[in-house]
Amino acid sequence: MPQFEFRLLHKILIANLVVLLLVFAFVFAINYSNFSWVQERFIQPLHNDEYELIEEFANELGTSIDELAQLNQLIKSDQDWQDWMLAEGEKRLDKYEELKRFISPEFSPPSPINGPEPASEIRQPPPPQNQGLSFVTHRVLLLNLDDDVLFGDKYTNLVQFKTEIKVQSQNIGFLVLQPHGKKLETDHRILEERYRAIALVVLAAMALSLIISYVLARHITYPVKKLIDGAQLMSQRKFEHQIHVDTSDELGQLGQQFNELGATLSRYEMRQKQWLQEIAHELRAPVTILQGQIEAMRDGVLPSDKENYDLLYMDLLRLSKLVKDLNQLEATEQGHLVLNKEEVALDYLLKAVTESFKQRFSKKGIAIATNLFPVTAQVDSQRIEQVIVNLLENCFQYTERNGTVYVSVYFVSDKQIRICVEDTGPGAPESSLPQLFDRLYRVDSARGSKGLSKGVGLSICQNIILAHNGTIRAVISKYGGLAIDIRLPT
Repeated sequence: MPQFEFRLLHKILIANLVVLLLVFAFVFAINYSNFSWVQERFIQPLHNDEYELIEEFANELGTSIDELAQLNQLIKSDQDWQDWMLAEGEKRLDKYEELKRFISPEFSPPSPINGPEPASEIRQPPPPQNQGLSFVTHRVLLLNLDDDVLFGDKYTNLVQFKTEIKVQSQNIGFLVLQPHGKKLETDHRILEERYRAIALVVLAAMALSLIISYVLARHITYPVKKLIDGAQLMSQRKFEHQIHVDTSDELGQLGQQFNELGATLSRYEMRQKQWLQEIAHELRAPVTILQGQIEAMRDGVLPSDKENYDLLYMDLLRLSKLVKDLNQLEATEQGHLVLNKEEVALDYLLKAVTESFKQRFSKKGIAIATNLFPVTAQVDSQRIEQVIVNLLENCFQYTERNGTVYVSVYFVSDKQIRICVEDTGPGAPESSLPQLFDRLYRVDSARGSKGLSKGVGLSICQNIILAHNGTIRAVISKYGGLAIDIRLPT
């Protein structure tokens, strides 16, 4: 049997229900505490006064008559009954503070803090001042032992309080206090009604919350499901797949970033394939030349002399340099490049490097001109030297005889340094300048007319400069050739 898994949809629904239940539990607790407060501070003291007053009525009747039949001499009608109770009640009213306060015209029931005024829900407003104690007396019934009403207006079957009338310790009847108001239930009944109403509201709110939560959860989980499907396709190297999330919120932004990630991986995979093809192409030429020369020497077509061995050795050196450059490029592209930065005088560094190239350049008829201002910066001196060496090697390879290579360094501003290496040509087409730093890029121009590729030297230079938080770009030199413009922070 498969195990049930809680998905994001389920978690959102459960979270909303829990929050809803907590809110209604809080409302229920506040309601109950308010009702209890009113009961304790107001309703119950009032009831106690009423009960004691009715008991005194019963005691007074018990001392005034010997038997219930003698009431005919004392009370002949319901009006006489009301007048008697009013007269007896007025004698005793000062004893009952809560009752006296309730029937006064200035009365206003107390309200609990931060809650409704439950007194208005529990009983009717107090009677006018001219009614006085009739608020109590009109609710009192005189019953015989069979619970038949002798005097009083019976308008409800509810009994709020009932006490015996005793004559010489013998019960001869009852006094009953009815709840005031024909539609009033007991206090517990009111509380039950409140709880029932709260329960109905809770059920309705839960149903509405489930519907809203489900719609909201579907709105949230639908793009998430698309992202999951897209991630599965991406794991199968289908980077070209794009997901469509029609929202402008964080999920929409996540979908957009996901698509950009897929496009980046797709470009990276294409570059990797191109990279492998370029490496195979670059290695094929020198390996084929070596193979042909060795086979020719083995078959006796070429003599096995020092001259041919020197040619083989030069081809091996070029092949070895290409492999070394590829290793360096891989290290810098994979983020393995570690910089040992220190305060370096770049003018002295560039002077030392250019001096080491002057003899080779002079043999080819190429001059080196320098414009080196005193400049210091926090750089890795060996890596910057590697950049300048690669650029000068590039100039040595492509600058024509009797040409000139210009090297300069100076401050552009307080926070930026410019290093420029440029030559007199031939130059490269302006349209090809952005691609010069691509690995193994070939220039279809006079600069590449010798059939040699650019290799990976410029790519290595770019990675080193970027690791220094600098920039490097190729532009047309004012001297007619190619200029490599480097900007470094101080």
